[in-house]
Amino acid sequence: MTQNFLSVRSFFCLLALAAVLALAGCGDSEDSSDGPVTVETGSLTKEEFIEEADTICAETTEKVQKAGERYSQERNSSSQAAIAEQLGQFVKNDLVPNFEEQIDQIAALGAPAGDEAKITRMLKELQKGLDDAQANPSEIFLKPSKSFEKAAELGQAYGFARCGTLT
Repeated sequence: MTQNFLSVRSFFCLLALAAVLALAGCGDSEDSSDGPVTVETGSLTKEEFIEEADTICAETTEKVQKAGERYSQERNSSSQAAIAEQLGQFVKNDLVPNFEEQIDQIAALGAPAGDEAKITRMLKELQKGLDDAQANPSEIFLKPSKSFEKAAELGQAYGFARCGTLT
């Protein structure tokens, strides 16, 4: 029973990892995905923007990790169907809403002048990953959306320290 509990707990930790990687940061891409995310020009410098966005990412990561721990502790069945149901609830009730809020908060910061397309691209990739996770919650570990990877790459290229990493 302990072995199963630990593997489920690890599963939730991996889910949190996938979510964290989802919000990588900004990157270079002239091709913007279609989607509802729009980022205007803000008054922050790139350094200020990165600092504020990294704070938002750290807060979101903490919320998602706490939710994952709560689901892991509340687990009362070892059946695969029950675990899949619980993961689906976690994705729909915690992971997706928290990361959508993160997208909104980062977009509201306003990108540094000239970086609007980079920030928009990264946030759109994250949103695409979240849409995929919402549509197929059990797939997030087995076959994570490539959009999460792309968002992480873009964020790391832009210079984020917290967005897209576990540190």
